Amino acid sequence: MNKYHVFFTTKYSEICLKECCFGASVSNSLANINAGDIAFIFDGLKRVLFGPVEILSNGQHVDKRPIY
Repeated sequence: MNKYHVFFTTKYSEICLKECCFGASVSNSLANINAGDIAFIFDGLKRVLFGPVEILSNGQHVDKRPIY
């Protein structure tokens, strides 16, 4: 069964969409995301919701820089 996820950012929505990837500053926020799940990216500054996009792999990317 596929799950739905919403990622919140104020800086990185464009780069996520351009590079077809998403990241998080803590691995826990990516722990339950699997290939086939559906994700949305919410840009808090623009107040725009991007998606839906399908998660294509189970690979995780953790970036220690602030996401806001």
